[in-house]
Amino acid sequence: MESLFVVLASAGWETPVILFSLLGFFGLVVLGVIFAKRHIKGLQSKDDQPIDEEKAIEEELKRVLEPIEDEKIQEEMAKAKHEKEPDADKDKSQG
Repeated sequence: MESLFVVLASAGWETPVILFSLLGFFGLVVLGVIFAKRHIKGLQSKDDQPIDEEKAIEEELKRVLEPIEDEKIQEEMAKAKHEKEPDADKDKSQG
């Protein structure tokens, strides 16, 4: 009887059984989470909605860029913008 116990204890069959049991258990956990996220409204993420690219770009620019508060710089920017506008009209008429 002891020899049978020693043979069973030293056999390599328990390693794959333990491995496949763990894989099966965690696989069921993953499937449960996927099922819950799809069918339970409280767990559904709001990021799955389609994103408007223009709105996303505008929000990112507002987040990154800082408004110009210095009046001198604002005047220079306005002057540069007015100087640039006639050049754009000339390019359109030539092209």
